[in-house]
Amino acid sequence: MRGLFVDNDSFDQVITRYGSQINSWCYRFTGDRDAASDLTQEVLLRAYRHFHTFRGDSHLCTWLYAIARNHCANATRQHKRLTTPLTDRLAAVLPDDSAGRVYSRIEQDQTARMRVRVLFQRLTPREAEVLWLHYGHETPLDTITQSLGLTNRSGAKAYIVSARRKLQRAMPKAA
Repeated sequence: MRGLFVDNDSFDQVITRYGSQINSWCYRFTGDRDAASDLTQEVLLRAYRHFHTFRGDSHLCTWLYAIARNHCANATRQHKRLTTPLTDRLAAVLPDDSAGRVYSRIEQDQTARMRVRVLFQRLTPREAEVLWLHYGHETPLDTITQSLGLTNRSGAKAYIVSARRKLQRAMPKAA
């Protein structure tokens, strides 16, 4: 596993295999296709630069998703610091007929971002990976259990149940 990024061709294989998955994940995190594309490139560049830190304790996709999760969370925090909140004076100049739609969209976006933040603050990387594979890629639980080499009796289903419980505690009304 250590020699995976020895040359550009090997890294191109990683991009081919995981690039669209990481881009989809970044899009779910940001809700913006351009931002997701930028974040995906940054995540893959970070993985390329820091591959020497990959110990091989987990699957490569788990390691990549951890980088993506952390990078997206940091980018969101930084974006919040750089943007100014909508003031009452600015809200007063918005057209009345679209104001309701604008506020509704803002609330939806904030709710979605909050849910994703809670998801990755509360879940272990393995739980997030199992959820991602099962719900994001519609991978059957038995396939996930085998491909991740899960040795517990219930396999991937145990991770799904655990993740659901954690998320229900974190977001009782939203979940």
